[in-house]
Amino acid sequence: MQLFRELVPAMARVALLQSKAEPFCEMDQILTSASQDPGVELFMAEATPTDYTDAFARIEREKPDGLLVGQGVGNYLSQGVIVEFTQRNRLPAGGLAAYGVDVIDLFHRVAGYVDKILRGANPGELPVEQPTKFQPIINLKTAGSLGLTVPPLMPARADEVLE
Repeated sequence: MQLFRELVPAMARVALLQSKAEPFCEMDQILTSASQDPGVELFMAEATPTDYTDAFARIEREKPDGLLVGQGVGNYLSQGVIVEFTQRNRLPAGGLAAYGVDVIDLFHRVAGYVDKILRGANPGELPVEQPTKFQPIINLKTAGSLGLTVPPLMPARADEVLE
């Protein structure tokens, strides 16, 4: 929410796109963040993993100032449809900026787990770990196409800047 607020300071309404079929682990964090900013109203637009029609219709009807896209397999596999929707509606969303888990780091950590299991560790005794490395990314081209001014420090803080 903080990253989004820096890019779209006048943001008052935000849609959260999530698949009905997948649990949403970030929900508590997003709701907490939104509730700490009394100027932002958050609403959920739920899709099925293969059908975004109802979710997109609600977003178009509610006319939010931005769209947060929940992490999940359904949204990942449908990212082309989601990006097309946000471009068509000139809606700041995940194609503009992202702050999420560093997937490459997760793959490296999984390899360590596999190694332990192959060496005889009991999988049930291995600790459950949460992601520890997150990656901010900013897309200056998308920001420009939406007419947004990117604060000068934002690209400097990003792990990746798309121009």
